[in-house]
Amino acid sequence: MSARDRILERIRAALAGVEAPPLPPVEPPPPGPGDLVAFRAAAEAVGAVFPATLAEALAGVETVACSDAPEVQAALAELAAAGGQAPRAFPGWEDRAALLAADAGLSCAQYGIAETGTLVLVGDEERHRLVSLVPPRHVCLLRRDRILPTLGSALARLGGADPAAMSRLVTFVTGPSRTADIELELVLGVHGPRELRILLIDPPDRPEAAGPKP
Repeated sequence: MSARDRILERIRAALAGVEAPPLPPVEPPPPGPGDLVAFRAAAEAVGAVFPATLAEALAGVETVACSDAPEVQAALAELAAAGGQAPRAFPGWEDRAALLAADAGLSCAQYGIAETGTLVLVGDEERHRLVSLVPPRHVCLLRRDRILPTLGSALARLGGADPAAMSRLVTFVTGPSRTADIELELVLGVHGPRELRILLIDPPDRPEAAGPKP
């Protein structure tokens, strides 16, 4: 028996019958006023753009595939009511041929992660899977009060007290789709949208801002 084996054997004997102490609870940090600034900086660093209005986010778009989120429908209604040039909008899950030809997709994100500039899209909340992946531009509405400091904070919100309760379809989006598999040359839009535009909106219960600016 080597010296190493003898040392390990003594340790095993000393620990025989001793239960390991429980792991300390890990509490994710609470949301703070700096999360919005951090989120925007991190998202812009990976190529996301933050338009001021929905009209700006959809500039140059003729057709837009939409999710079924109420916020999306309200935003489009406000844009049309403002009298601006509104693109033709259609439900992104109904017409696959139209989806493939759409200029943009419009959906919501359920959360944002400040430390990485990541959007969290939960499939149980809206039909957004194809809308957020197929068109070359993804316009995503995100409530300011849904920006969380860390990935751990987001996972705690998604699973709550029971991780098994987490949705089986959760998509994490950090910037436009990109890959550098071939000779380390960065290419955008290979596996998803080439453009990501994030429109920050206020909670609907705030009287001064019930949605995005048209």
